Amino acid sequence: MEDTVKTRRNPLAWFGKHKKLTALLLVVLIAAVLVLRAVLGGKSSAGTTYRLCAPPPCRKPT
Repeated sequence: MEDTVKTRRNPLAWFGKHKKLTALLLVVLIAAVLVLRAVLGGKSSAGTTYRLCAPPPCRKPT
């Protein structure tokens, strides 16, 4: 019986064979991330957002 040595296959070879499916998955993933950021983006914890504060009104010197 011959001893055969299995070469290690490239784990990313599947993406090379299925280019259209990979592109579709990337588009869906990006769309999902954008939707989740839009939905959950308004619920930020305290101190992580910057607010523009108006300066105090000017007073005339007396």
